[in-house]
Amino acid sequence: MGVFGKSNAKAQHPSGTTTIAEGTKVVGEINVHGKLHIDGEAEGRINIDDSISIGKKGRVKGEIFAGKITITGEFEGSIEGDVIEILSGGKVVGRIICEDLIIEQKGIFIGESLRKNDPSLSSTDTLKIENIEQKAEEEVI
Repeated sequence: MGVFGKSNAKAQHPSGTTTIAEGTKVVGEINVHGKLHIDGEAEGRINIDDSISIGKKGRVKGEIFAGKITITGEFEGSIEGDVIEILSGGKVVGRIICEDLIIEQKGIFIGESLRKNDPSLSSTDTLKIENIEQKAEEEVI
């Protein structure tokens, strides 16, 4: 309890961001209560109750489950979240399940996208997206 009998919300909900720095590689399962930012490498299953961002130098392979996922680096595998943003220079190869998918100009997505919690879609009603602009991919690589 805080001063005058009021609860201290900060003690219950950490506001910091966990960072995997450039030059660091993590393999295995990562569980974070709060936010995660990756500038290094991660491989495995990542569970975040808030948001995750993969920086320009970040490389992730595996599965991500989070509320919001923002990608400026590279991701390969499967992602499930409410909002997924692939920013300019970001690249995702794999499967996305989300409510909102945002791909900025020069962002690359190669794979399959499904709308989260949409009862009208069956497993065959998938949107398969291939890199339409081959030139955009060549510029990033």
